[in-house]
Amino acid sequence: MSFLKFILKNPFRRKNSAILAIVGIAIGIIVIVALGAITDGLVNTFEDTIHAGGADFSISGKETGDSAYGTNTIDASWTDKIVAVEGVDEAYPIYVVLTSVGDDYMNTLIGIDPVGTALADISMKEGRIMEDGENEAILGEIYADDNEYEVGDTIEIDGEDFEVVGIYESGDSNMAGGVFTSISKVGELMDDEDSISNIYVKVEKGVDAQEVADRIDAKYGDNITTITSVMEMEQMA
Repeated sequence: MSFLKFILKNPFRRKNSAILAIVGIAIGIIVIVALGAITDGLVNTFEDTIHAGGADFSISGKETGDSAYGTNTIDASWTDKIVAVEGVDEAYPIYVVLTSVGDDYMNTLIGIDPVGTALADISMKEGRIMEDGENEAILGEIYADDNEYEVGDTIEIDGEDFEVVGIYESGDSNMAGGVFTSISKVGELMDDEDSISNIYVKVEKGVDAQEVADRIDAKYGDNITTITSVMEMEQMA
C-alpha cells in the first residue's frame, strides 16, 4: 500500500475519531470567521461613535497635564489657527473641567460655543441649547434622571445658580452623565478665559480628514496633538 493510500484510508478506519476531528476543525474555522465578523462590527461601531457628533477629529494639548482630559489646556487662540488651515470647514473649542455641580463635589462640566454643539455627540431631548454667556446649562439625561432635574429647575455650578434650559441625550454614557454650559461661562468660572481643553474639527465636504489632520500635525505637531478616527482605530486594533 502506497503512503498516499494509507493517508486517505487511515481516517476511515477509526470513523468516530475522524468525525470528531472534522467537527473540531469546522468549529475552529467557524469561531475564527465569527470573531472576524465581530471585530469588524466593533470597529464600525467605534467609527460611528467617533463621527456621531459630526466632528471629523479633535485637537488636544501635547503635554500631559491635570485637566479633565489628562492633558494640558491650550491657548484659546489655537482655534483661529486651526480654522485657517487648508481643508478645515469648522472648528469649535471646548473647555472641560471638574468642578462642583449640584450636590456633587466633583463632576464633569463642559463648556462649548452653543453653535458648536452640532459637532458634539449630543442631541436635545427636552428644552433648548443654552445661550452664550448666560447662566444657563443643559444636562445629560443620565445626570438629570439620577439627580431628578427637569427643565426650568435651578442647579448650582461652582457656587453660582444656573437655569436648566434643556436635557440632552448622547450615545456616550460619560457624556450623558455630564453638564454643558457656554465656554465663555466656564472660562469665567475658572477665571481662565484664555484656555481651552480641545477643539472639535470638521473638514470641508469632499476633503480627506486624515490629510487635513496630517497637515495640522506637520505645521503644529510640536505644540498640539490631533486625535483622528484613524489613530483611534489603530489603538483599538
